[in-house]
Amino acid sequence: MMNMNRRQVLAGMGGVTAAAMVGLPAWAESKTLVVPTLGGAWEQFWRQTLAPAFTQKAARR
Repeated sequence: MMNMNRRQVLAGMGGVTAAAMVGLPAWAESKTLVVPTLGGAWEQFWRQTLAPAFTQKAARR
């Protein structure tokens, strides 16, 4: 009979889990991006500078 230690069992379980996940659909397929940020000047910077640039680049893909 084969004796396996804890590390070998965990490695085997990780391999089986990874193999099972290969056929699953990605969860990152949503069209909505939520970015938590601070308020005030940071929020204005995100809304006026970063968000439009990101939206423009994302639309090109």
